[in-house]
Amino acid sequence: MKANNEMQESNHRVSAVSEKSFPGFVIFKNFPVASIFFDLSDGGIVFWNQAASKLTGYDPESFSLITDFADAMIPNGETCELFKKLLFLPLQTDEVQRTPVTCLTSEGRPFVAEMQVWQTTGNDYPANARVLHLLELASNDPVVERLRKYSLELNSRIKESTSELDRHKQWLAMALEGSREGVWTIDFKADTMEFLYTNLLSLLGYDSEDIENTQISWDNLTHPDDLPEVHRRLQQHFDGLTPFYEAEYRAKAKNGEWRWILGHGKVVRRDSEGRPLEAIGTHMDIDRLKRTEENLRKSESQFRTLVENAPVALILVSPDGKFLYANPRFTDLSGHDHTEFDSIENWWAVAYPNAEAHAEFLRKLEEGNPFHTEIVGRGDLEKQVIVHFAKLPDGSSFIAYEDITSQSIYERTLLKREKELHEKSEKLEEMNAALRVILNRMNSDKDELESKVYMNIRDLVMPYVDKLESMTHNEVQQSYLNIIKQNLQNIASSFAVQFSKRNVSLTPREIQIANMINENMSNKDIAAILYISESSVEFHRHNIRKKLGLVDKKVNLKTYLRGML
Repeated sequence: MKANNEMQESNHRVSAVSEKSFPGFVIFKNFPVASIFFDLSDGGIVFWNQAASKLTGYDPESFSLITDFADAMIPNGETCELFKKLLFLPLQTDEVQRTPVTCLTSEGRPFVAEMQVWQTTGNDYPANARVLHLLELASNDPVVERLRKYSLELNSRIKESTSELDRHKQWLAMALEGSREGVWTIDFKADTMEFLYTNLLSLLGYDSEDIENTQISWDNLTHPDDLPEVHRRLQQHFDGLTPFYEAEYRAKAKNGEWRWILGHGKVVRRDSEGRPLEAIGTHMDIDRLKRTEENLRKSESQFRTLVENAPVALILVSPDGKFLYANPRFTDLSGHDHTEFDSIENWWAVAYPNAEAHAEFLRKLEEGNPFHTEIVGRGDLEKQVIVHFAKLPDGSSFIAYEDITSQSIYERTLLKREKELHEKSEKLEEMNAALRVILNRMNSDKDELESKVYMNIRDLVMPYVDKLESMTHNEVQQSYLNIIKQNLQNIASSFAVQFSKRNVSLTPREIQIANMINENMSNKDIAAILYISESSVEFHRHNIRKKLGLVDKKVNLKTYLRGML
């Protein structure tokens, strides 16, 4: 039972390793010489090509150990034991151990074969792997001789390939370092995750010793918000639902900063039931790219918001005249959705049903300058617009329609109002001219009337008042007569007229005193006539000078008053 378990475990190892992508195994897979690779440490068979099955009649699952293969193939016991010792003898890098041995196939057919054993080198093969070639010998068989020579040449080519592979690995390391990438592998059976190139770890500020070789340690660096999506995509690939794994997520740097990472990988080895055994992939720093994308998204969002809320209708046309985009304002302006038109020409045919207007529009459009035109929208609704046109570098066109219909209506209304106001202004000017004639006539009549009143009082009334005054000796009557005489003089005084014309608001008493000053009367005389004190006369004189703007001026009041007449 134990032997069966060991056999199954070994067969499982042969199957798993044979599926592993080792360049050496790829070379020997279809090699015409029977080739068997085994582990020098425990003798376990790790690879068995088709030629070995064809020559020996056995399948790769027939044996778990190279010694079991020797026991089955070599019937002579002593020869078999000696050969098994030869399999594990120390060998130099270029040394090949050759031994002719009589063998039996699985069907019991005897044949003579040369057993060649040599040590593999480099990473093209599993560690401690040795290879056993079986060349069937036949006397004077030129094919066997050619195969022997081919085997020697193959060893030389393998060494050259190993050297070339080392150079390629150096180039790969340089390329990964320049591209800020790291390489990782996951061994699902051992539950380990190794970082073969630590460029990304260095970028995040970690040394290789800072992170354990487990997937959990890397998960702990993944942003909690991104981790569920990473696991979902990994599981999809592990389940065979996707050809590879890829996810963008944030990883925590040593300084606490979150940086965007692109993870990409693929399962390279599965067991017989399809469960993943090994995966390999890369980590790439895309933080700068993601931040640039975020800025572009913000700019695009701002630009789209600006365009969609622009107060003008905007249209983007492809180089072949197809509608690429039209903002909502275009629908508001035209009453149409741009999807109703196959091309911009279809829209123009609707907007300009008149052939002459259509041709004129196209002519102005070619000039490239903004111009005013009229378009016809849904329901034959006419709109006044300003058209702006620009050719873009990729051959597409950008057209903007600025709706000025309301402005045009307002301008027409304003022009109408201006015309009406102009007509009214002309009528008012005519009326003003007539009023000025009337006012001039009235002023003339007023002056004439004032002159007549003054002349009549002075010539027809005052002489009788003077005569009556000389005949009156009663003091009371004399006082009343003086008051009558003074009031008549005030009425007839030209001062009242002049003061009113100059907008000087003198009181009747001030007009009376101004008239007496003009008659060359002194303060004492004025006081006696008006029955007031001289200080009161002086007070009225001061108010008259103040109202005439003569305060603090060296101007004689009597001279100024006489100049007014």
